[in-house]
Amino acid sequence: TRTSTTPTSTSPTPWPVKPCDAIHNTTFTTKNGKVFQRLCFLDYGGSAAEATDLTGTRTPSMEECMKACSELDECTGAGWGPANGVNTYRTTCWMKKNLKKPHVATADFEFAVLVSGNVTIPSMEPYF
Repeated sequence: TRTSTTPTSTSPTPWPVKPCDAIHNTTFTTKNGKVFQRLCFLDYGGSAAEATDLTGTRTPSMEECMKACSELDECTGAGWGPANGVNTYRTTCWMKKNLKKPHVATADFEFAVLVSGNVTIPSMEPYF
């Protein structure tokens, strides 16, 4: 007969790195030269106090969402995440203008703010 023992670890298991953590506060430049700052865990809702909704469209990634925003003249920011928080394959890109004040979003949600041209990044305090 063979016996074996299972090794045990005494060190705590680290939290998994969320994909958004790696891109938070980085920039993305689209082919047409527009630059976006990528943010994690924040969203600008469609209420007058936060932002104005322009349109929503399904995109397979945040990169495609930023490209779609860059092609819409009024778009100054876009949010991307799972539609309804249920079907991660059915993602929606929410394009916005008149960004004013963000709110904390779920861990799987990203927002990108247009930073090229004459656009000012709204304050992220007290979030960051």
